[in-house]
Amino acid sequence: MSGAINKTNLSLSAILLAVLLGAFALANNFKSAANDKVVWTIINVSHGDRTGDAHLLQIPGGETWLIDTGFADLAEFMLLPYLQEKDIQHLDKLIVSHPHRNHYGGIHVLLNAGITIEDLYFDAPHPTPCANEDWAMGCDLEHVLNMQEYAVQSGVEIKSLEPNLVLSANPHKNFSFQVLYRFDGNDTPVGITSINDTSAIMRMDVGEVSVLFPGDIGNQIGEHLSSIGDNLDTDLLSIPHHGVSVSAPSSFFDRVSPEIGFVSGLNSLWESDRAARIKSYFDVKQIPVYVSDKYRAIRVEINDDDYEVYTE
Repeated sequence: MSGAINKTNLSLSAILLAVLLGAFALANNFKSAANDKVVWTIINVSHGDRTGDAHLLQIPGGETWLIDTGFADLAEFMLLPYLQEKDIQHLDKLIVSHPHRNHYGGIHVLLNAGITIEDLYFDAPHPTPCANEDWAMGCDLEHVLNMQEYAVQSGVEIKSLEPNLVLSANPHKNFSFQVLYRFDGNDTPVGITSINDTSAIMRMDVGEVSVLFPGDIGNQIGEHLSSIGDNLDTDLLSIPHHGVSVSAPSSFFDRVSPEIGFVSGLNSLWESDRAARIKSYFDVKQIPVYVSDKYRAIRVEINDDDYEVYTE
C-alpha cells in the first residue's frame, strides 16, 4: 500500500538519523576545537613604499580584537576587504600601539564601513616629542585629536593603555593579554624619546605559548628594556618598526629570544640595507621570519601548548 510504514523503513530511518546525529556531533566537536584556539592574523597593510600594522586577534569566547589599522587608504583597500570577507562586523577592542598614521589612520575607514568598535585604546601623544617630528607623516597632534573626536561622535568609548593594564577577553583561563610597558616620550627613564618609543609593549599568553607586540619601539627604549625589562622572553615576536635597523637594538632581541619573528612591512625593505642589522641577527640565529608583504595575511593558530603558522 502506498505510504505504508514497515520495520525495514523504520530501521533505515533509525540508521540515517544516527548517522546524521553523529555527523552533527563530530562537526560540533571540530567547531569547539577551533573555538578553543586563539587565531592571530597579521593582515598585510604595506604597499608601494609605505608600511603599516594590522593584527587581528580572534579569541575563545567570540571576542575579536584589532591592533592597529595601517594608513587610511591602505586600510580602505587591504584591511577592510579582509575583515568583510571574514564577516567581521564588530571589534570588541581596537588597540592603537602608538599615534602614527600608519598605525591609526584607518579608524574612520572602519567606522564609515559600519564596523562597530566597543573599546578604542588610543592615547594622544605628549606635545613635546610630537612637536619634534616635523617630517611627513610624523606625529600630528591635531590629526590625532580629530580622529579621537570622530570616534567619540561615532559612539566609541576611548580608553588609555596604561602600563600593567590587563586586558581580559573572557573567563578562558588559558588566555591573557597585558600591557607590559608604555612611556609617554617625555618623562621616561632615558629622557625625551621619539613617538615610536611611546609604543605600548604588549604580551599575549595562550597557555604555554607567548607573543610579544612591541609596536615600533626604537633604540632608546629598546636598550633600556634589554637591561631591565621583565616578561619579554616570548615564543613569537612581532619584530618592531617594520624590521628596519633603527628600531630596537640586538640586545633587545636577545632578551626576547623568540622562536619565530614576524615583520609587518615590505619584503623589499626587509631585504634592503635599511634592515640589514636586524635581518642579519635573525639569519645568524637561524630564527625563521615571515614578512607580511609576501602574503595577503599570515595566520597563527595558537593552542595551549602549540602553534601553527599559515599564509594566505
